[in-house]
Amino acid sequence: MDTNINDLKALTNHSIWLVIATMKDSVLMWIYLCQQDGLFNR
Repeated sequence: MDTNINDLKALTNHSIWLVIATMKDSVLMWIYLCQQDGLFNR
């Protein structure tokens, strides 16, 4: 039983990191596209 609970926690943590990584990639892609559009050019 303890192993199942630990596996569930590990799976949840992994999912959270996956979401964070996906969001981070989306933000980086958004910034890249904005730079391509010249929004961040000084």
